[in-house]
Amino acid sequence: MYLENKIKEKNNYEKALKFFLENDKNLKTFEIVLMDRKSKKNSQIFLELFNELKTFNNSKDKFTKLKEIVNKFDSSKLKPEFRKRLCLNSFEKFKKLKLDNLKDEELFYFFHTSKWKVNLEDYYDLNKRFIELSEVIIFDNENIYLDELVKLYFEDELNNEKDYNKLLSGVLKFDENYFFNKMKNKYKIAKDENLRQYIKNIKLQNKKRIFDKLVNKYFSNDNLITLFEKIKKREDKYISSYVDWDANIPTIFEYLIGIVFYKISKTIDLDFLNMSLNASMLPIRFASGNKADIVFNFDEMDMIIEVTLTTDENQRRMELEPVIRHIGRHNFQKKAFGVFIAPYLDPNVLVIFRAYKNLNFYDIKDYSKVIKGLEILPLSIDEIIYILKQNIDLNDFLDIKNSCISDKENDGVKWYKSVVKGKFNANQ
Repeated sequence: MYLENKIKEKNNYEKALKFFLENDKNLKTFEIVLMDRKSKKNSQIFLELFNELKTFNNSKDKFTKLKEIVNKFDSSKLKPEFRKRLCLNSFEKFKKLKLDNLKDEELFYFFHTSKWKVNLEDYYDLNKRFIELSEVIIFDNENIYLDELVKLYFEDELNNEKDYNKLLSGVLKFDENYFFNKMKNKYKIAKDENLRQYIKNIKLQNKKRIFDKLVNKYFSNDNLITLFEKIKKREDKYISSYVDWDANIPTIFEYLIGIVFYKISKTIDLDFLNMSLNASMLPIRFASGNKADIVFNFDEMDMIIEVTLTTDENQRRMELEPVIRHIGRHNFQKKAFGVFIAPYLDPNVLVIFRAYKNLNFYDIKDYSKVIKGLEILPLSIDEIIYILKQNIDLNDFLDIKNSCISDKENDGVKWYKSVVKGKFNANQ
């Protein structure tokens, strides 16, 4: 009924219905009232369907005839929509339909609501992605719900159907005082508390709850291992179909690495991912080139994670400078070590990363500022899978990292093959 009511509100449909009721039911009339861009073919099919439904009965012949007409639709959505609405998949259900003596007006809305439903399905993914960007509506499989603070602001209208319908089609005006008063009443906020910070904290808590639920449901260690194995083989079709991603494979890889270290660090801070996430906490696009991919802030020393799918010469050309720059610059603010993760590790990249343990990194704006040696641990997907299989926690990971970094082998290739892979047992 909601769709039909929305159609009735539209002036062009009101005029189309008037024209339909006042004119002969021929092909020309259907071409006008259906407002169909798909040529005359659909109008002809709708005309045949109209004539059959006007003489409706529950016979087997009628069932067969209607099915033949509906099968003429080229649309992959219109065909199942009419099959469903006319019960053409089951004669037993068809026999129970009560569609005799249908009025022209009823058929007019029957056709148009079917078309609207098909259009909404066609544009569902696109509309969903745009809506999620607002962080107002949360999609959880088949469930849709409002963000907690948005729901609080509109709860009075939501409890009144008449006002709710008006709200949907009206212009929204934000009343800051009204909202803050509702917050104070619900959350028992003290008078001297910073309301804007309180709102920020609530939103972070809600995001963490959504993220944790997502991780628990879709990203168990076993599921992550399977995904990394597929990424290693570049089985992109499998990766793309795993959940409702709105991101490319490199972004998904970066996101999955973030989840691995989120799980082992048990951090409560969701700001570690420098990528754009939608309201369902799934990735949209990766971090910009001016930021490290992933940053975990710990008490004594931060962890900078850089992730890439680049291979061969591209890895040295595209990753070497920004990885060193991000880790080096962060050390001017707070001590940090780096983790570089890729399915393939270029030998010359390994050599330079390892060499920086004994090299200086200068602040290009002030040469008096210098970091004496950078800690960069390179890992492949094999090492990540080992971490997941062994349920390695943060302390264990840091112990392994420290052992690798402090090793005396300075050749990056030899160091990675004999020390890093050995510590992670990734070759076993």
